Amino acid sequence: MLNKIDVASAAKLRSIFQNLQIKTENYSSPIFFLKQCKRPRLTPSFVKCSVKCSFLFVKSKIEKWVSEKWICSKIRRWYGLLNSNSMLIYYAHSRLSFVLHSYELDRFLGYCHHKVESQRRLLKTKNMKKLQGLILQRDGNQGAVQAHKFYYRLVNKSGTVLSENEEE
Repeated sequence: MLNKIDVASAAKLRSIFQNLQIKTENYSSPIFFLKQCKRPRLTPSFVKCSVKCSFLFVKSKIEKWVSEKWICSKIRRWYGLLNSNSMLIYYAHSRLSFVLHSYELDRFLGYCHHKVESQRRLLKTKNMKKLQGLILQRDGNQGAVQAHKFYYRLVNKSGTVLSENEEE
């Protein structure tokens, strides 16, 4: 990629820089989502873990530990991709500042910022929907055990006499 940036024309550099900026936002979005999942101990759907144990407490403890480690490793992976992408953006920006005039560069960076901001809003709404779904799923599973259902009973304390059909 560095060789492509070195020999690229101004138009190609603009395209590369814009794609790298959007890619950075695409890398930041999973990091945000996974960090939000870690706080209330939500488990994303891609984390699959099955433990066979006769003790429920030990089983849930192991599943939580595996889930947390899995999420931490995914966050580390996304940060690694984000760091390498940031270095490419820096290099492309320095080449652009050398190739373009300052006012052209300023207009182009404003345009890129607008595109990235719209992408960020779109990804944030998707992530919030996913988080709400996970919260609802978790709350739904916790409420699965219901208490005994009591049935209402009709007790006639008035002086009115009811027929057998009305009492049933």
